[in-house]
Amino acid sequence: MIKFIPVSRIFYRGITLIETIVACACVALILTLLSGAAMMLRRETGEQVSKANMTALHQSHVAYAESNSGKQWCAHLDNFGLAGGNCSTYTSQIQCPPQQILGSTADGELWGYWVSSSYCPSPSLGSCGNWSTLLPNSFGSSDWFGSAQMINVRSFHNYLGGRFYDSRFYAPNDTTVYNAAAVHFNNPAEYVFSTPVTWSSYFMSAAAMWSPEVLRPATSGGYQAPTFPSAFTRQSLASAAYPELKTLMFEKNWNQGAPTPNRRYNESLVSRPVTLFYDGHVANIPNMVAYIDDKRSTIQSGNGLWCRNAPSIGGIGYYGGRTSHSVLTTSGILGRDVLDTRCGIGGVDLSALLADWGGTTIDLSQDGVVSGPDITTLLSNWGCPE
Repeated sequence: MIKFIPVSRIFYRGITLIETIVACACVALILTLLSGAAMMLRRETGEQVSKANMTALHQSHVAYAESNSGKQWCAHLDNFGLAGGNCSTYTSQIQCPPQQILGSTADGELWGYWVSSSYCPSPSLGSCGNWSTLLPNSFGSSDWFGSAQMINVRSFHNYLGGRFYDSRFYAPNDTTVYNAAAVHFNNPAEYVFSTPVTWSSYFMSAAAMWSPEVLRPATSGGYQAPTFPSAFTRQSLASAAYPELKTLMFEKNWNQGAPTPNRRYNESLVSRPVTLFYDGHVANIPNMVAYIDDKRSTIQSGNGLWCRNAPSIGGIGYYGGRTSHSVLTTSGILGRDVLDTRCGIGGVDLSALLADWGGTTIDLSQDGVVSGPDITTLLSNWGCPE
């Protein structure tokens, strides 16, 4: 016998509002976790690409030095000091200066920053308004600009891939800069005209491009204006006194975990710029390490790791940051940007902080005294972040 189930006995259960809310919350949580994981993965991948870029750039630095009597790349000449670093004197009395060439476009137009001189072949283009592009940096200017930030010009990019917009000049986590340059990565031309020019993500240590006498130790008088004859003496790539502790190049923006793009590398103690050292190894410099090491050095010798009295706008140091490692390294290429090769905060830093307890030198929290909050700040950065 076939039995039929009465319609009245078939029940259809709906989804309650509470269940819908719970389900939506779960989906939102999962998406948030996945989004955060994806963002972290992209950041870590971008960091690894940046490190690979630095390795390639080191090979270019070595190749440049081999072709230039061992000297590291610079845009100036040793004899700039004979004119006291003055453009008018140099161009009128000494010789035609180098020209900061960006490259040729696909239609053959040559772009660069020209400095004219009667010693230059006719027609002599440009003016002394472009002189600053030949100097490592402009002390006391509002933008610090100089050749230390112009590493992708012809005189160096010929030792990499022959193009201004080679992707290896750009860090993926330097998002604004990277995205602006990326549209040119596949263009085979040596240079692609665009306004403004998108400079490399990487900054050479400007301090190391000057004579070590420009950024002297504090106990020797500190900063000395580069107007003396040997101020522009170009340094040998192999002349670093502490090659494993002195930076050659570093990411000029805060790229790892910055809350917003285009923040300078030294705007936070939690910034960790990818860095190339003179011995060729690549690692992150946690700014917290550089900051504490500078304070330790000051306590021990009276000399910080970076020069305090160099001319600056808006405060002491590079844009008034709490650390100006690499840009203002004391003694330039003969100095150090960190005191040892550890990758993070450790016992030596705690010892330095406790030795300054009640003082102000290692005031990490900036509350005017070294106390409990400083230990909290230090311990929150404990260990190696890599």
